[in-house]
Amino acid sequence: MLDSTLGFFSSALAIREQQLSLVSANIANRDTPNYKARDLEFNDVLTKLLKSDENNKNTIMGDIKFRGEITPKLDGNTVNDALETSKFSEYTTDYQMALEMLTTTRDSRLAAIRGK
Repeated sequence: MLDSTLGFFSSALAIREQQLSLVSANIANRDTPNYKARDLEFNDVLTKLLKSDENNKNTIMGDIKFRGEITPKLDGNTVNDALETSKFSEYTTDYQMALEMLTTTRDSRLAAIRGK
């Protein structure tokens, strides 16, 4: 149980980290011609990681998708500044929450092991 609980939060944290990285790249490339905004679907990737018993960045990287709902600008770029800023804020909050849950779970398990 200890490994599965920590593994769950560790996987969630790894996915959130990758989402932040992708959104940061999208924002950095907002003026790059023909750049296509990319993202991950958290639930799909988490399900895949939990089924595979892996916490592997290669597994996560294989699930990166282009955002299809964005109409490209005249230069072919699909980065929407408002959407990316919103996603960055959302993913930052989600990352902080996953980190807090992982830390809290770890600390409570260590306290139980130490008999506190």
